[in-house]
Amino acid sequence: MNTPDILFKYISSDVAHLILEKGLSYSRASNFWDADPCEFNFIYPKIGIIELKRVMENFCRQYHDDENVSLIKDILRVEEKRLELLRILNNPASMDALKKSARDAIVDRYYICSLSGYSNNDELWKKYANNHNGVMLALSVDGINLVNASDIDFLKKVTYKDSLSLHSIIKIYTRLANNKDIIFTKMKKYEWANEYRLLLNTERAYSEKHIFSALPFEKNKNHYIHDNRLSQFLVSITFGSNCNTEVREKIEKIVDQKYPQVELKNEKTFGTASKKSRE
Repeated sequence: MNTPDILFKYISSDVAHLILEKGLSYSRASNFWDADPCEFNFIYPKIGIIELKRVMENFCRQYHDDENVSLIKDILRVEEKRLELLRILNNPASMDALKKSARDAIVDRYYICSLSGYSNNDELWKKYANNHNGVMLALSVDGINLVNASDIDFLKKVTYKDSLSLHSIIKIYTRLANNKDIIFTKMKKYEWANEYRLLLNTERAYSEKHIFSALPFEKNKNHYIHDNRLSQFLVSITFGSNCNTEVREKIEKIVDQKYPQVELKNEKTFGTASKKSRE
C-alpha cells in the first residue's frame, strides 16, 4: 500500500501551541499515553523439531542476502541450539521474556511520531484532539521525506495483527534487522486509527542539536524530541468544531509569524478559514 501524499496529526490545543513553537514532536514508545503502543502477542501452535527445521530452512532462503542469516544456519547445524530454541518457543514464560527484552531494546533506541492517514476523522478528533477542542495538522509526506532524508530511518504504516508469525519470532530471536518490525506492529483493536509512524534514531536526535531539541517532561521525567523544520512540511491546520476563540487567536498569531504559507481551516466545512471566520 502506497503512503498518502498528506498525513495528519490530531492534537490538543496545548500540544499544538508547543509543536508550533518548538517543532514536530517525537516521543519514546514507553512515553506514549495511550495503551500498548508497540504491543503484540506470540500466538502459534505448538511446534516440533521437524517443523522448526523446515521453517528455519525457509527463513534462510527468504533472507539469503542478509549476513546475519548465518546465525540461523548455525542453529540449524547444531542440534543443541535447535533444541534450545525449541524449548523457548514452547515455553510461555520464555516467550514472554523474549518479547519483553526485544520490545525494551527497540523502544530505547528510537523516538516515534504518530500520524494518521485519516483526515477529519471523528474518533481521532475525540481521542487525540480533546473531543474536537484541539486541532489537526496536515503534513506533506514529500516535504517530510525531503528534509529528513538523512535523519529519519522510516516513515511506515503500522501493521495490525494479534500475533507475530514464527518467521518474525525467529527474526527477533536472532536479532535480524534490529527488530524494527516490532515498533510498527500493534494489535488489531487499534486498527481504526490508520496509523503511520516516523521513526527517529536517538543517536541522530542528540547529535543533530541544531535540528532536534529535547524537552524534559517534568511530571514523569521523560523526554520528547522536537524537529524545528516543521515549516517545511506543515500544509494546514484545522480547528476542531469545539475549539475556542482564545486558542484560535494564539495559533493564528504563531502562524502569521512563523508559518505564513499554512492554511487555516475549520473542521465543520474542512475549507479554508478566512481571518474573519476564525472567531
